[in-house]
Amino acid sequence: MSKFQYGITMPFAVALCTALFAGTCSAAVSADTRAAEVGFSVTASTEVPNTRLRLLLQAIAQKNGGEQVLPGLASQLNQRMNSALRLIEGTPGVNAQTRGLHSSPVYDKGKQVGWRLIGRIEAVGDAGTFPQLAGKLQAAGLSVESVQAEPAEKALDAARQEQTKAAIRDLKRRARVVSQALGCSAWAFSEVNLSDEGSRPPVGLVRMAAMKAEPAALAPGATKVAVRATAKMRCEP
Repeated sequence: MSKFQYGITMPFAVALCTALFAGTCSAAVSADTRAAEVGFSVTASTEVPNTRLRLLLQAIAQKNGGEQVLPGLASQLNQRMNSALRLIEGTPGVNAQTRGLHSSPVYDKGKQVGWRLIGRIEAVGDAGTFPQLAGKLQAAGLSVESVQAEPAEKALDAARQEQTKAAIRDLKRRARVVSQALGCSAWAFSEVNLSDEGSRPPVGLVRMAAMKAEPAALAPGATKVAVRATAKMRCEP
């Protein structure tokens, strides 16, 4: 699907512009009384299936007490993190990276009563491997903080190239239509600009069964790839 917008600078009557392009056209007398300059844009878009997931996982260890509880909490957290890393690294097509450790005091009614340690791990890989893996990770004491879906890089590049070609084809087709409508004896592009306008939506659905090793329901969805082409053409009367 393509969207079109027009902007026209021409020596013809403003009424003609209004009749041809209601709502999106503007007209003014050009310094060159022989030629009209017409500006318009098109957008070509498609959707690429998301085949990769990026999960941010966190492990939490918490206990009441003073600073003397910190070594024990650190040991507990390290055990959970190491167990998670073994699960991830043992899954083909999935890579893991630690995203840091964080400690913070725990308060109750304004008084410090304990400590909390949080460790984060990022796992990236094939979306098909994650439902079972995510369930196992949660059973091991980790929780899913966020999920981001993305297509394979090659598929994304291929889609962007195809939409670029489609946008340019639409520009040429629209230029021919405009040329015929204005009665141009000849026309040529004086300027062409291309820009990516695709979006990367989050996963459409994430349902995690707490503390169970059963597969999690993950719907990766699709990523929109859109290319906007803006052009100016010179119309000879």
